[in-house]
Amino acid sequence: MNRQISVHTIPPSPGCGEKCCIALSIYPVTFVVGLISWISISYITCFTVPKLLDKGALVQGGLYSIVCVILIALLLTAYLRACLTQPGFVPTNWEELAFSDPKNPHLAQKFPNPHSLMVEYKRNGKIRYCRKCQLYKPDRSHHCSDCNRCVMKMDHHCPWVNNCVGFNNHKFFILFLLYIPINAIWLCGTGGHFFITQFNWDDISEPANINLLISLCIAGIFGFALFFFGLFHLNLVRMNQTTIENLEQEGESLFDVGCFRNCGSVFGRATWMWMLPVASDVGNGFYYPNKYQPDLFVV
Repeated sequence: MNRQISVHTIPPSPGCGEKCCIALSIYPVTFVVGLISWISISYITCFTVPKLLDKGALVQGGLYSIVCVILIALLLTAYLRACLTQPGFVPTNWEELAFSDPKNPHLAQKFPNPHSLMVEYKRNGKIRYCRKCQLYKPDRSHHCSDCNRCVMKMDHHCPWVNNCVGFNNHKFFILFLLYIPINAIWLCGTGGHFFITQFNWDDISEPANINLLISLCIAGIFGFALFFFGLFHLNLVRMNQTTIENLEQEGESLFDVGCFRNCGSVFGRATWMWMLPVASDVGNGFYYPNKYQPDLFVV
């Protein structure tokens, strides 16, 4: 089933101030794409290409080039999909669409209405209602002040992807965080080994060598920093929590149905596709298996 169910509205034409905000909002994305591109191009042109031109290191240079291109392609794909994929805005008629999942046709017969599937309520016991969007909010959805819409399974609004992280792009965001340290380990491992064992430090003043060394250092810094950020988000996936839920809820997650199924709810049913930047295929964003109904649908 297509996960990106939503109702779109045509926004008004932005004024001068809004255009400036739009221009500023794309700077982080431009910076990230530019940084990744610079590091990868530096690695290939300053490190692997010279090996390809050396008959004695041709195989090694080819292997390094292929692995680098694959890793960078995965990283950029995950990042751009996190940026460009609509996070999953709650449509105004979501109650009508809630039972539209063809993989789970039994829900319409088992439950009288979508509200009976909810497990999140206000402290007074009433269903959560968004006054700005003027609709009842499905479980795990929250109103984003930046997007000015309610987002299904909202994790947070991330300026570095210029987008909300929600039901439709949560997997891509997590993979982006995982690919960064993986890329850093490969680039710094192979490049660092070269500088330690083979490099002639008398040639360090050459621009290509300086460029390569600086790019590897920056890759290592970002990889080290985002390694821990990625571990934090992986732990949230393990508990089946979003960042917002982790901050708001006390005790165990309402949606914790076991580590394997928790991971499957984000990364998809097929485990061999978990590390690939392709869309997940679990649910429609309106309801989720939970500790009261762990077998609501198969994950």
